[in-house]
Order: sequence, then C-alpha cells, then structure tokens
Amino acid sequence: MQQARLAQFRQAVERSATIAELQNQLAAIQAPPLSAADQRQGLPALKADLLSQIKAQETSLL
Repeated sequence: MQQARLAQFRQAVERSATIAELQNQLAAIQAPPLSAADQRQGLPALKADLLSQIKAQETSLL
C-alpha cells in the first residue's frame, strides 16, 4: 500500500512542469501542500529534492 502511495507521489512530481501544476497534482492525490520554502526553491531543485526523499522512503521499505 505504501509503495503505491509513493508511486503516486513520484508520478505527481515527474509529470509537473510548473510549481503550480505540482501543487495541483499533490492536491489531487491528497498529499500535503508545498511549503513557502519549497516553492521558493525553483522547480528543478524542488523536484530533485522531492524525488530524493521519495527514493529514500522507497529504500526504507525494502
């Protein structure tokens, strides 16, 4: 179950072309909203950070 949820997060991050789109994708899967600090990072850095966090969570499930 948790792996499916992480897959949803990964898809939301990977599919988003803008921060606004990412916020909408996260809202659609009922994920926590981005913080103001997250939004200030810029999309490439934010996506890299989020994907790194997702990968760490996936690894911890193995």
